[in-house]
Amino acid sequence: MKPVDFLYLSQEDVIALNVPLAEVSRAVERALIEHANKTVEMPPKPGVHPTYENTFIHAMPAYLKGMDACGIKWVGGFPRNHEYDLPNISGLIVLNDTHTGIPLSVMDCRWVTTVRTALVSSIAARYCANPKPSALAIVGAGLQGRYHALAITHALPGVSEIRCYDVFENALKRFQGWVSPWFKGKLVMCSDPGPCVRGADIIATCTPGDKAIVQNDWFKSGATGIGIEGACAWEIDATRGADKFIVDDIPQARYFEKLGDFPGGLRDVYAELGDVVAGHKKGRDNPNERVLVTPLGLAVEDIAVAQVIYQKALERGAGTRLPLMSQEL
Repeated sequence: MKPVDFLYLSQEDVIALNVPLAEVSRAVERALIEHANKTVEMPPKPGVHPTYENTFIHAMPAYLKGMDACGIKWVGGFPRNHEYDLPNISGLIVLNDTHTGIPLSVMDCRWVTTVRTALVSSIAARYCANPKPSALAIVGAGLQGRYHALAITHALPGVSEIRCYDVFENALKRFQGWVSPWFKGKLVMCSDPGPCVRGADIIATCTPGDKAIVQNDWFKSGATGIGIEGACAWEIDATRGADKFIVDDIPQARYFEKLGDFPGGLRDVYAELGDVVAGHKKGRDNPNERVLVTPLGLAVEDIAVAQVIYQKALERGAGTRLPLMSQEL
């Protein structure tokens, strides 16, 4: 079908669509399965790192054959942006028509990035955790910490305790205020990481990755760990102590290893996460295994979610429509 209009979607437009978490999660799972089945084209994301340590601006192109979706995310992460009252993560997603290459839409990427990151972790927890996990530990009380609490408890409603650690007291207060209205279990705010992590069934680290926090003896037998910062928040003994080490994309993990992720070097990878979701490999073989998943984020996930957002926006007449192509030069 020939595209008719070009659609711009602001952050406010995307949020106002109120797309159900379950629907977004299904799109992310489909993207992971396509990744496992090799029906995607997705080079490791190149980037630049301006101004100071731990910044990045990444280009993330992807094509998903099965979902008939194509596009690119241009996203930056600047940890000091809070000093300017600006978000850490910012950027844009461009969707293209797969038959003509014509740009269909540009949308703000913050909601997509936040939600799909947390949902990937929740999918990893669902496929790799022991049955009926009860205690969830979250290291980092920022935006990702809050959405990880939401996504993981949505995927695993049996979780009855959330513990959260952060170095900033204000961040913990904000986390508590955001989570307590909808989480009816036990909520524990921790000023020390040990009581937060030790003995938890699921450990999710949502930090800038500038300091190793999780110690090996806190990572109990049978627990599942998820480190979205390339395991930089995990001490080397803890990463090497895992019985299974899972990444979302091996070539991308090797690329980021050269940039400083995976302290001590990328250890032997048991599987890519998509292989587990697609059923090619088991996330867990026995209840005593310690499983560590380190999803760095895949462009196919972003484009899959962006396609859902785009279709919803078309159905509801949301966003700003512009003529697709102007007069030839």
